[in-house]
Amino acid sequence: MLTRDQIFETLKDNLHLISEETRGKEISEDASLAEYGTDSLELIEVASRTMKQLNVKVPRTEVSKIDSIGELVTLFEKAAHKD
Repeated sequence: MLTRDQIFETLKDNLHLISEETRGKEISEDASLAEYGTDSLELIEVASRTMKQLNVKVPRTEVSKIDSIGELVTLFEKAAHKD
């Protein structure tokens, strides 16, 4: 079973990989995605990559409603623990 920390670490890795604005910055669950300059296309790319790595599925419409890193982690956590 995936832990919240594992989900957060995977998400952070993907944010650093995809969003140039996050490179070299510490990422906090409390921060909004806008604070890191992550646009909607980058968010979808980060989410898609993270879902694939975690083997979870979340509707992209739900992802697009997310404002903070923590909300995104929670969304993936709920999907991972659905079974």
